[in-house]
Amino acid sequence: MPYSSEGQHVDVEGNRTPEILVKFLVLAGLLYLVTRVFYWGEWIPFAGASVYLQYRQRQESDRHEYHRN
Repeated sequence: MPYSSEGQHVDVEGNRTPEILVKFLVLAGLLYLVTRVFYWGEWIPFAGASVYLQYRQRQESDRHEYHRN
């Protein structure tokens, strides 16, 4: 959970989907560059970025469940 500089809990609300989507695209792009250098399969960047996207969605889902209860 985020805390302010004074150590107080700060509740951050809002739609973080665009932020997560941008991170997904950047990660896919970076992984794509690695695959081009090492001649790996072209599906690897999207698989890796998809795993990250699922991880972030699970984190967001858990955070929303925690705040509902």
